[in-house]
Amino acid sequence: MRGLVGLAALLVGCGFATRSDQFECDGSGGCPDGKSCVSGWCVTAAAVPDAGVEPPIVCDEGEPCVVDCSEPGSCAAGIDCTGASSCDITCSGDGSCAGHLECEDGPCTVECSGAGSCGGSIDCDDACSCEVSCSGPDSCQSDVDCPFTGQCRNGKECDPYGGAACDQC
Repeated sequence: MRGLVGLAALLVGCGFATRSDQFECDGSGGCPDGKSCVSGWCVTAAAVPDAGVEPPIVCDEGEPCVVDCSEPGSCAAGIDCTGASSCDITCSGDGSCAGHLECEDGPCTVECSGAGSCGGSIDCDDACSCEVSCSGPDSCQSDVDCPFTGQCRNGKECDPYGGAACDQC
């Protein structure tokens, strides 16, 4: 298991290798005690619900990783999802996710909805599937590397629905 820097800042998956219907939620609750609904899944949440700005966030090896960067300027030092089984990053705070974000092997989803979010580079060219959404004003101003030699690129975003070759998970 990798050293976890910024543990209190990281939302970690429930510890299951694949998603199960029993961990699905609709945002209005329905999760067992000690779990929160994040992006449609019940996850074990750390004490602090937002990733901080201090050290880079390093996801646990072999575990699903969920990172919520909803505060302005949060997750500024970067996010390393290279060892995670899957990665789901939400950059909804203005100026959030300014550092380098990297995914590898497993599926990766990065939502850049905050104004000026995802200012650092996003590298998911080694992911089996990658969805990068740049809906925030002035989001994704740096390089976004999509899987499969960029053939899954849609403008400055990565689109796993661009054909069968774009989702190999």
